[in-house]
Amino acid sequence: MGRKAVTVVQRALIAIRLSRVTDATTSPERQRQTCLELCQQRGYKVVGYAEDLDVSAGATSPFDRPELGDWLKNRLGEFDVIVFFRADRIVRRLFDLSDLIRWSQQHSVTLVSATESHFDLSTRMGNVLAMLVASIAEMELDAISERNASAFRHNFKAGKYRRRDTAVGLPPPTGRDREVAARPRPGTDRGHQRGCPSCSGRRAVAGDFP
Repeated sequence: MGRKAVTVVQRALIAIRLSRVTDATTSPERQRQTCLELCQQRGYKVVGYAEDLDVSAGATSPFDRPELGDWLKNRLGEFDVIVFFRADRIVRRLFDLSDLIRWSQQHSVTLVSATESHFDLSTRMGNVLAMLVASIAEMELDAISERNASAFRHNFKAGKYRRRDTAVGLPPPTGRDREVAARPRPGTDRGHQRGCPSCSGRRAVAGDFP
């Protein structure tokens, strides 16, 4: 008798996100229903929901969100697939998408969009998309680094520089500013010798006797 093939049921985590929730909001329910339909079609077993409402994808990465971040960082191994309504429900920024794709590949987790057939990392086309996104993100990072380096070289040649000890929004101190700052303040011994009558008198008035 031949052995029966064992069917491995993949466990799905459904990720739902919305930037702003109002009384008329129906998006979370629509997202949930659409993702559930995809899971039923593919035979996924839904093991949980990561529902982040009133959370901006442009201001937070998937790893920093209350619900989804907890699943990604603390519940790894409880799911095999992350299903989301549309790509912009899980990421908005290219770097975040690249980081999430890299993380999913490292941990053998599949990313699947319920409404975008091209965004499915379980397919060959999805893997091509993943490599393309990662390459573009790396190129953009290199471009940003080069722009910063070019700006620094330009400012350096122009005599401009950055001081870490300069308050934000204020120009670096000039020679006149340094001269004024170096002058002794009234009531101090800076610039006076020990035993100076004026300093001794001030200490006596203040009750500070040698």
